[in-house]
Amino acid sequence: MIFDQAWLAFAVFLENYEYVAFGIIIIAALALLPRKRVFAVSAGVTLAASWALKLFFHQARPCLTQAALVACPPDFGFPSGHAALSGLLLIAGMGSPWTLLFAPLGLLIGYSRVFLGVHTPEQVLAGFALSLVIYLLIWRVSPWEKKGKNDGRKK
Repeated sequence: MIFDQAWLAFAVFLENYEYVAFGIIIIAALALLPRKRVFAVSAGVTLAASWALKLFFHQARPCLTQAALVACPPDFGFPSGHAALSGLLLIAGMGSPWTLLFAPLGLLIGYSRVFLGVHTPEQVLAGFALSLVIYLLIWRVSPWEKKGKNDGRKK
């Protein structure tokens, strides 16, 4: 019962204060994660790509036809922007001691979108996939990171 209330409070906080929540998460990620520049550029590109894809696909959110736990956002649902940004936490944290913090947080944020009823699982998975592709492309072409045997991590 207490867990359910805490989970609901977390999910609703992310929905109602998304700019504050993601601001805190991004600042923490920039302070703690390796490949800071790749993460920062990927976050900007991911936001822009998510917005553009929403306009291209015009896929409705499930909360337009089903009850949701929060007010239905006015924009389109595919891909989930929250999941796209939180997917960056999953990939950017890999190989870092902070993986144990950022990976579960990224998964919880993605799940919260389905739990609240504002996205379908497919919309959330598309957000995760979008961030994975963008992060890997930017890391691959990044002039800031050494690539080779250590797969991009600085020695």
